[in-house]
Amino acid sequence: MATQGTHPGNVHLPAETPTRSTVERGERGILERRRELNAERKRKRLVGARSRRRHARWLRGIANCANDPSPVRRHIEVLLHYRAAAVRTDLLELAAMLERAHEPDPACMAALHELLSDGRDSALYNPNIPVDELHATIEHVRAGLTSHPRGATRHHSAPSARAPLTLDADDWRS
Repeated sequence: MATQGTHPGNVHLPAETPTRSTVERGERGILERRRELNAERKRKRLVGARSRRRHARWLRGIANCANDPSPVRRHIEVLLHYRAAAVRTDLLELAAMLERAHEPDPACMAALHELLSDGRDSALYNPNIPVDELHATIEHVRAGLTSHPRGATRHHSAPSARAPLTLDADDWRS
C-alpha cells in the first residue's frame, strides 16, 4: 500500500518572486548607499572641530621636532628633520589657520592628513619624494584653508576695507 505524499506535486510560485537580477540590483544599491554614507561621515569627521584641533597640534609637534638638537632622537624618528625645518614657519602658519577655519575644504584636510600620517607617500617622511611635493601640498592646504565656502560672508572685516560713506550736497537738504 502506497502512502500519499505530504507535499503537493505541482507548486505554483507567485508572479512577484524576485529574480536573481533584482536581488543583486537591490543589494548593489544598498552597498552603494552604505559607501556614500561612510564617505560622508568620514568627511564630516575630518573637517570637524576636534579633528582640526588634533591636526593643529600635530603640525606644531612636527614644527617643534624640526629643530630638535638631540641626535639620538633625530636618528630614531622617521621624520625628515631637514625638510621639516625648511617648512617650519609654514607648518606653524597652517596650524594657526587651521584653528581659525570654520569649514575647511575636505580635500585640503585629506591632503593635510596624508601629509602628516602617510610615511610612504608623504614628503615629510619619504626621502624619495621630491621637496617640491612638500611645498605643493602645503600650498594646496593653505589655499583650502583660506577659501571660503560658497555663499559665506566674512563677519569680521576690517573697517578700512569698507567703502567710505559719501554724502552729496542734495542729501543734506532733505
